[in-house]
Amino acid sequence: MALRRLSGIIPVYKPSGWTSRDVVSKLTGVLCQVLPRSEVKLGHGGTLDPFATGVLVLAQGSFTKLLGSYLAGEKEYVTRAQFGVETDTLDIDGKEVGRMPFEHVTQELIFGALPKFRGEIMQTPPAYSAIRIDGKRAYKLARKGKEVEIPARPVTVKHFECLSCNMPEAEFRIRCMGGTYVRSLVADLAKEIGSAAHLVSLERTAQGQFGVDECLREEDWTPENLVARLEQSQRKFHAERAMIYPNKTYAPREPLPWVPPYPNEVFDRPPPLDVGAPVSERNPHHPGRAAAG
Repeated sequence: MALRRLSGIIPVYKPSGWTSRDVVSKLTGVLCQVLPRSEVKLGHGGTLDPFATGVLVLAQGSFTKLLGSYLAGEKEYVTRAQFGVETDTLDIDGKEVGRMPFEHVTQELIFGALPKFRGEIMQTPPAYSAIRIDGKRAYKLARKGKEVEIPARPVTVKHFECLSCNMPEAEFRIRCMGGTYVRSLVADLAKEIGSAAHLVSLERTAQGQFGVDECLREEDWTPENLVARLEQSQRKFHAERAMIYPNKTYAPREPLPWVPPYPNEVFDRPPPLDVGAPVSERNPHHPGRAAAG
């Protein structure tokens, strides 16, 4: 029997070579084996480039409205870069557009430059990005050979360290807030020390509250595992809401209402209207309300 009204969160590990949209399409097909097609509404939060791997968080049903709350906070990446070669996409999938010396680059030189790229910094996103310019994606314009100018914008880098350095390659760990482009961060670092660089691997090891260990791998993308994860996240959701609304209960498969994830946000809402009260009392701007003060 097909399940109905099943909503929840599914963190998965995106393989290299897949677009984020590919993953959504694949898991939509899997869920359609146990859910009516009209009940499947799957979306993802935080696009990963095709060559990248790691945490990709998907939401099903009413939980798609909660993705922003679940993913609020830091993202963590581990990346390996090749110095001396610049590509148009700033990663291994791009075309080589220039070369710079790298023989002088040492781990000590990198350590000395890293502080400049921590904290709140100004960053120019890469031309090959999903940012919209006059309503069009920047990467689509770049692919057509058009010049793409994206203004610099503030981003926050919480942690940026060099894990190893064996030229022409170096490995980095980065924790940053949303909107930060790791490709640009490493390319700007290389430019600062008189070289160039592009990413040859990129793994997102954490996104919001989800880490790699919590993700379903490709071989585990079965209907049974997806349903189990959705139900698990739904039970957790109900348990957390019960702490905020102890007198409110929901049926197990009842569509979930939108509720802020943090208790201090709940009390910012206005009280519900008493539809049985006189208009002057229901409408705070009604002339009859002024006398009541």
